[in-house]
Amino acid sequence: KFVFGAVNDVCPINGERRRPYIALGWAFCAVALWFLAMMPLPAPYWCIDEDSGRYITTARHRHDGVKVAAEPCNAQAPLAGGPFALAMMVASFGYCVSDV
Repeated sequence: KFVFGAVNDVCPINGERRRPYIALGWAFCAVALWFLAMMPLPAPYWCIDEDSGRYITTARHRHDGVKVAAEPCNAQAPLAGGPFALAMMVASFGYCVSDV
């Protein structure tokens, strides 16, 4: 925040120091949050049991009855988090710029 405060004090936009940075920061935040709201959710990592509606996270081993992790339905689900994290980072950046 210190850097953003120094930048808006040293580099005024159209002769104004705070107002343009507040508007730009909220615009960044609004666009990032709109993008985040419009992104579809990926398929879940675990399969869903049709009877109970719960996620199937464990399976029993056939020979000795030991519980082991079930096979995921969408093994690529953890990789789908990157765009969500990026949109949240841009929204946080916009908030920090506008809050100074």
